[in-house]
Amino acid sequence: MSKLPPMPPRPAIPAAAYGLAGAIAVSQLIMRAQGDWRGVAIAFACVTAFVAVAGIVMARGRLCALGPVLIIVPFVGLLSCGAASLAAARTEACGSALGSSAVSSWSFELVSDMTHGASSWRGRARAVGPDGEHGFVWVSCPEEFGRGETLRAVGRYKANAADDWGRSSAGQGICGTVSLVRVTRHELAAGLYGELLKLRLAVIESFCPEGKETPAGALMAGLVCGYSVPLKELGLDDDFAVCGASHLIAVSGSHLALVSSLLARAIKRTRLGKVARLVVLILATGVFVVFCGSPLSAVRSWLMSMAAGASELAGRRGHPLSAMSVMGCLIVLLDPSSTGQMGFLLSLLCVGGICLFGKYAEHQVMCLTSVDQPVLRAPEWARPHVRRIKNYMFQSVATSIVCQLASAPVCLPAFGKLSLIAPIANIALGALFSPLLGAGVIAAGCSLLPFGDFALSPATVLGSVFIQVIHLFAGVPLACVSVDCDATVCWAVFVACATLLLVFWPKARRRALLGFLSAIVVAMFVYLVHWRYFVPASICVMDVGQADAVLVRDGASSLMVDAGVDSAVATALARNHVLHLDAIVLTHLDDDHVGGLDDLVGVLGCDQVYVAKGVKKNIPSDLSVAIRKLTGKEATEISFGQALSIGAFRARAVWPEEPVQGDENADSVVLKVSYERAQGRLTALLTGDAESDQLEQVISSGAVGDIDFLKVGHHGSAASITEQEASVLLPEVAVASAGENNRYKHPRQECIDAVESAGALFLCTKDVGDVTVSPGLNGPQVKCTKRTLTTE
Repeated sequence: MSKLPPMPPRPAIPAAAYGLAGAIAVSQLIMRAQGDWRGVAIAFACVTAFVAVAGIVMARGRLCALGPVLIIVPFVGLLSCGAASLAAARTEACGSALGSSAVSSWSFELVSDMTHGASSWRGRARAVGPDGEHGFVWVSCPEEFGRGETLRAVGRYKANAADDWGRSSAGQGICGTVSLVRVTRHELAAGLYGELLKLRLAVIESFCPEGKETPAGALMAGLVCGYSVPLKELGLDDDFAVCGASHLIAVSGSHLALVSSLLARAIKRTRLGKVARLVVLILATGVFVVFCGSPLSAVRSWLMSMAAGASELAGRRGHPLSAMSVMGCLIVLLDPSSTGQMGFLLSLLCVGGICLFGKYAEHQVMCLTSVDQPVLRAPEWARPHVRRIKNYMFQSVATSIVCQLASAPVCLPAFGKLSLIAPIANIALGALFSPLLGAGVIAAGCSLLPFGDFALSPATVLGSVFIQVIHLFAGVPLACVSVDCDATVCWAVFVACATLLLVFWPKARRRALLGFLSAIVVAMFVYLVHWRYFVPASICVMDVGQADAVLVRDGASSLMVDAGVDSAVATALARNHVLHLDAIVLTHLDDDHVGGLDDLVGVLGCDQVYVAKGVKKNIPSDLSVAIRKLTGKEATEISFGQALSIGAFRARAVWPEEPVQGDENADSVVLKVSYERAQGRLTALLTGDAESDQLEQVISSGAVGDIDFLKVGHHGSAASITEQEASVLLPEVAVASAGENNRYKHPRQECIDAVESAGALFLCTKDVGDVTVSPGLNGPQVKCTKRTLTTE
């Protein structure tokens, strides 16, 4: 056994770190309050003033060692309260001005790269009005424009709604969305900034020539230029997310540290003095930050490097956590909207986590794997290299785990995904990262020279290897799992665990660690086996907003009918502990029935995707790619009368009778689902978006009669079912899937009246959440997630 290094000491937390946490919380609460921000700001100002006075009294009377903290934190809180109030007032004023004037009289300067959505390009822009009003908006337009371009256009403005997206936008200082119908003029920024943006565009073009994008080139554009659009267009961002390596394609502190190191080595060879070298290094890295689009994580790292350089010149030892906290407070006070930007928060959490727990985690990993036999067996000359490799592996695993846990309160509620392969993947990817970024920076520097293509070759080779490694790890079963958790609960658990760890700071004991990990493995094994192979028979209409996703399960078998519209379907599957799908039936090709399919890639396995007869040739290319990535094969057509078995359930296609295109509600696959066993029986009709005209023909054919459970067609529209049809079907339970505050006002009262006239219990997912219907001896059993409702 090798001798472990001494236990790292418990880290000291500077008062500035508490101040930063308070400033972020205050800024977000004020800015997300939207129209009520004044009351929130006044309440916080009063509370922080009271705490500050109490802190002064305690510090003067030496009643509490936390006196200085109780002074600094409220002081920073008051400053951030004022800054956030000004930002909220500016956002409100900008929204009012935009709402009362013509969009064509405003100019919009893009401050971010645009991303491609379902039908348009979207980016963040600074809006400037005819009378000097200014603020930030989302800009949506049919074509892509680059960062730094100023647009004038004809369009329309829509203020933020009072929903999650609206509050999130308000938290970023964005007052609403401007949809540009026609751009009348666009121009790139002038001066040095404009020239730097032109250089960035030229470098991106050298990496990703238009129409000739390659995975390696897209990777280099993301690594060196912070431009991730090609990666998303090629679908590579999913693999990075599965491997927990998305931070590698978002320019941040690690990129800046490597570039700074390369520049420092080059500058050291000059005859410049110490101060001159530091100034040149800071200016050069500042240019790199602007070149990459000035992401806040990189700006934070650049400011920290300035602070570290100043400490070095002053002959003082730097303290990374203090520097990060001070610079973070400075950014928050200057730009309160930064607290709503995920990249900035993740950067702070990861750096703070590494500063507090990085050495401790590394020590625990070393304790767990404290066997030095490989080193002892190696030749004398190789032992230092073997130890260096071991230390690198320990550090990579520890850093990856710390960053994942530190960023969990933000990532898990936002993305609903947890990468299990990340600690291992980051060992291999971290080893390739430095040479790849170095080769990319050199290639970018040589891109405009005659031998630029030659300089690009090493980066292309390394990039291809990097992509293959990403694909390898992303293909591992259960590399990433979906999770469903509330943000408040996540933060509460995170703060509690971090506090307990800092207070007790337990020593590393190999036996205790092995026991703890063994308990986790056993618990995970029991969880996986139960939810993979022993699930009770049920049909669940999942709450996925204004969309459809119905889950049919029995034992080890599972079928999902429709895939929602977005990532809400992955969250819903995680909420229902789904680890694998035998098949997915897409009733038709509307986006609210197929849009979430891409979000399942890399999260769970699926064997087959079914569509109606005649639809396969009409599947859009992006959906075809998602199907292939999810199942490894093309979609299969299901014909009228064909049945699928899901454990003891049998799902038979009773509509459409003839081949269809798949782009109309009338083309929807309708499934009659039957279950009959000793423990109960259940007959259900799952209708997709089919309405009363199709339902009438299904009933007339004799394929369906009296049923127990009806999934109402087309989200409960007025034309979904008639009283006469309901009287034939006689469902005991009818469920509509609709989103809260949807613009169609689904479910409509006509639908509700029709099914209730037949004696059915009517439920809607927007009111009661997931609705699970199970077989019963005396009728269907019903359970809901948002309302206590159990009936038989």
